Amino acid sequence: MGFCSGTLALALAVQLGCQKITLLGLDWLETNQSIYDADYEWRANQPTKHSTHKIRFLTHISEITQLSVIHDRPREFGERITWINPLDFLTSS
Repeated sequence: MGFCSGTLALALAVQLGCQKITLLGLDWLETNQSIYDADYEWRANQPTKHSTHKIRFLTHISEITQLSVIHDRPREFGERITWINPLDFLTSS
């Protein structure tokens, strides 16, 4: 289904009983670039970071726990996800 280390970390947090999860950054739908691209130079093309399965998974996580995402551009999915601007996040801490 094309899940990644980020989705694995979210699943683990839920399994460990976390009631509130804050996700820093979420550039799905904006770029397919990764800081790990140099490790995968053998690939003919860059895989997309997002998929319908990942978006459904993130939406599901937001239905069973409080999920906040720190990013300057909210997405059009996960109506229960709280989107927080990075500057607002920094000044509220």
